[in-house]
Amino acid sequence: MASVRFTVCAAIVLALASPAHAQKNTGLAEPAKVKSEFAELSWSYLYDGGVIPFVYATISLRLGIDLWAPTRTPPLFFDQGDGGAPSHKSQEVPTWTIQAGALGLGIGLALIRDESRWFHVKGFLESLSTTVALTAAAKHGFGRIRPDTVVGEPIPNDQRLSFFSGHSSAALSALTYTALYLRYHGFDEARGQSLLTGWEAFTYAGLLGLAIGVPASRFVRNRHHLSDVVVGSAVGAGLSAAFFYWQEARYRDAVSGAKRSSLRLLPNLEDPGLSLAMTW
Repeated sequence: MASVRFTVCAAIVLALASPAHAQKNTGLAEPAKVKSEFAELSWSYLYDGGVIPFVYATISLRLGIDLWAPTRTPPLFFDQGDGGAPSHKSQEVPTWTIQAGALGLGIGLALIRDESRWFHVKGFLESLSTTVALTAAAKHGFGRIRPDTVVGEPIPNDQRLSFFSGHSSAALSALTYTALYLRYHGFDEARGQSLLTGWEAFTYAGLLGLAIGVPASRFVRNRHHLSDVVVGSAVGAGLSAAFFYWQEARYRDAVSGAKRSSLRLLPNLEDPGLSLAMTW
């Protein structure tokens, strides 16, 4: 099941960011400078910074949708006769390759020796988890027929999950976050006062090629309509940018010592449950 594989991938990346692992591998040149969860080796990293609503809750939502949510019949806002195109399903990019690629990019962020990396490992997971959950909700909620559905025959459930493209949304989520992180924290020292270096441009070109190639392959192989891949790509890229800049702001606040108003759900160890905490 795709949601189970994604949960395993998320757990691997989050495990790399556990305080026990970070104690040996934070790579902070000035630990006292950044008052982050890792500077203090606090387990709060595993429940602070939005990880509860945007990782744990969204993964649970995705699993719940896969297990129990019915697919809408007939489609909402779309035509029941959307199918009829030739099938090229045997040539499609397997879902596991997108998940493996996202896992590799997440681990890559964790391995870059930059003091902001743990903020952005969390942001990367939040972006991807939220994107995947929203994609699943949309697929089951709209129930759009795939282009390669055989007309006149019973329609399998998988053929009612066209809008919007999960390959496109997940790929753009991972690729956009990686590109932004490399821009701000990967190539920043090598770039100096230049606008762009050769290696940086080459890297972005590769990421852009994947960002175009994955959605395009879903469209040309008749697994999705054009609007499916366009909306999926926009959702993935938009959420990724939002989560990146949020975690970047958290990181910069930590460096400067500034405090930002926040509302958090925290585990209550004395009386099992959750408590609501506000800081300002």
